[in-house]
Amino acid sequence: KRYLLGRNIPNHKIEVIPHGEFSFFAQYSKGSVRGIKGNNILFFGRITRYKGIDYLIEAGKLVKERIPDATVTIAGAGGFTRYKRMIGSDSSFTVLNRFIADEEVAELFQKASVVVLPYVDGSQSGVISIAYAFKKPVVATNVGNFSEMVENGKTGFVVPPKDSEALAAALVEVLSNGDLRRAMGENGHKFMEEAFTWDKIADRTLATYRQALEYRKGELNYP
Repeated sequence: KRYLLGRNIPNHKIEVIPHGEFSFFAQYSKGSVRGIKGNNILFFGRITRYKGIDYLIEAGKLVKERIPDATVTIAGAGGFTRYKRMIGSDSSFTVLNRFIADEEVAELFQKASVVVLPYVDGSQSGVISIAYAFKKPVVATNVGNFSEMVENGKTGFVVPPKDSEALAAALVEVLSNGDLRRAMGENGHKFMEEAFTWDKIADRTLATYRQALEYRKGELNYP
């Protein structure tokens, strides 16, 4: 929405419909993922520059200083050469730089302690919905609609983009407090069930198209 407003699209012509839930992943049993242990921070999705992997790597190393058993899993296809150099020989990072099958998606989220979206740009992501389906807290940057999907302090934390220290601090807070982590996971799951079922997403989508058609026919006037 901010992107469109910044390009002079009137507010009344914009309707943002969030991504629906992804609870179907929970039907899968364990896949073949190995080597994930400790307080695991999960990044899941295609590897592209706007997703801020470099800031996650920096933050992961800072988290490790505070929480020695912290680990970071980066799972997804895409160009990874520059990030591989940043990680070096640090064994606390697990990289699955390939297509991830549905069964593995389920296992990755089951094993995660927290899910992270360190994006520097973007609009929305289904990853948040998957995290909530598995009752995992989310730490995300304040880009796109992430601040609408992640209720700061309740379902996770929202931090400024391009700020490794703020990202690390939020991750440390989640990982170091089991009660908070579990509460955020439960809150996220409840939030998803209340607001992001596909029936509700479909209703909102249909309502938006109906309104657009009515405007088109001249049955309604724009404010």
